[in-house]
Formats: sequence, C-alpha cells, structure tokens
Amino acid sequence: MGLDPTSGPPFAIIVLPGHPTTVVVKGELDLATAPELAQRLEELAATGQREVTVDLSGLEFLDSQGIHVLLQARETLRSQGGGLKVRSPQPLVARVLETTGLLELLTEGE
Repeated sequence: MGLDPTSGPPFAIIVLPGHPTTVVVKGELDLATAPELAQRLEELAATGQREVTVDLSGLEFLDSQGIHVLLQARETLRSQGGGLKVRSPQPLVARVLETTGLLELLTEGE
C-alpha cells in the first residue's frame, strides 16, 4: 500500500447499467485511486443516474479518501432525490466501515 498505484492489486472500476446502476470496484481504494472513482460517480450523477450501488466484493483495501468519495457521492445523489448504497464488502473493508460507523448507513436496506 502507499502512494504508488502499481504496488497493490490492480485497481478497476466497472459500471454495469441498470436500475440501480452498479459500480464494481476492485483492488485498493485509497489516496491514489479515489479520484478516479470520484470522477466516475460524478459522471453518473451528472447524467441523471439517481440510484447507484457500489459493489465492494473485489475491494481489498479502503482508506479515508475512499470513504470520503463514497460519502460525497451519496450526498450528491441524495440531493438529486436518489441515493448510494454499498454491497458485499470483504471482511477488512466491512470492518473499516463498521469501525467508522458507516456500514449500516451505506448498506441500509440490504
């Protein structure tokens, strides 16, 4: 881990159209990769996507920058009458979300 994006597992974002739109995130979501996810989520909101589910089943690491991106996107979508939820976090990622008090907030209705 660290600032070198080549040091960890490959980072990937896959957008699956549908209702809700599903964004699959793989690898590590940290300072180096969070801006890419932020941009994709902003693009979805700008094109009228109101409901987004972020699939974290392939996410191996999550830091405060990643959390910030998820919360910012959630607030943007909520302001447009929609929302953002996460699903299938791996145990380490679920623990980070639980420790920060965000697991229930981001998975409500699961």
